[in-house]
Amino acid sequence: MNKDSRGLSYSGTDQAGIAKFEEAMAWNFDYRPNGLEKVDALLEAYPNFVMAWVLKGYSIASEGRFEALSNIPLTFVENSSIRIASTPRERKHVLALAAYVQGDIKKSVEIWADILNEWPLDLLAFRQTTGNLFWMGQRQRLVDTASKIAPYWTENTPGYGYFIGAFSFALEEVGEYSLAEKYARRAVEINPSDMWAVHSMAHVLEMNARTDEGIAWIEERHERLPKHNAFVGHIWWHLGLFHLEQGHTEKVLSLFDEYIYPEASSFYLNIQNGASLLKRLEFVGVDVGNRWERLYTGVKDSVGDYLYLSLNCTPR
Repeated sequence: MNKDSRGLSYSGTDQAGIAKFEEAMAWNFDYRPNGLEKVDALLEAYPNFVMAWVLKGYSIASEGRFEALSNIPLTFVENSSIRIASTPRERKHVLALAAYVQGDIKKSVEIWADILNEWPLDLLAFRQTTGNLFWMGQRQRLVDTASKIAPYWTENTPGYGYFIGAFSFALEEVGEYSLAEKYARRAVEINPSDMWAVHSMAHVLEMNARTDEGIAWIEERHERLPKHNAFVGHIWWHLGLFHLEQGHTEKVLSLFDEYIYPEASSFYLNIQNGASLLKRLEFVGVDVGNRWERLYTGVKDSVGDYLYLSLNCTPR
């Protein structure tokens, strides 16, 4: 059985395929564009690569839409030869994905927790867990999950930056700002493209009213941000908050129009960013013009698609 850089076993592939799989995971963890293309290329070369199918499913589910769930390919697990070849860890991932397809995110979280109990270096299970626990509003469990497996991770563990970047955000969510900052900065040192760690640091600075530092933290990455996918709009949103707190409302409106919600979009994170920023501006008496109309144009045909998010998640 072939193993990855953290000693986890994989079926349906070889060492070269595992290396490409880890590259595809890193691409997704960095929120880079067209991640599915990398996974599809991997599946073309290794059609029985169970975890590549799982990664594809998780990636599609991250769109946050009911219609996306129906596009997740689960038929591959009906192949008896693949079921026999797959490892116990892989089979648990398939069960987690199947629950995801059914909209039962809570069940998926329990399965990922089970995976981490036995395979604490499963970075994919960890990142799936932490991302969804955040959306479900379970902050304490978020940090408990990371703390429980932290003893298994060291600076020498491949993927350590992706672990501490997510750990940093969990710590920030429960008010452990000093340690959160330490881990966020270290994760960005390891990998400047780690947008989740960049995001975590923005939260730390926001919660400590360090607005000048927050503006500098994001603006010094101005040239790097366009290399990432739609999540980067949320980083710009944080920059908008820092400027709003300093009274730079014209700058906030400019950021909204250029980076945060430049055109009508039905992507849930863009909607969240746009609506929450416009409402904040209105709270302080700013005339936002016709920008709500742009937002309405993006969401008017997609409201039902986000029902499963509202049923399974607690917005912050």
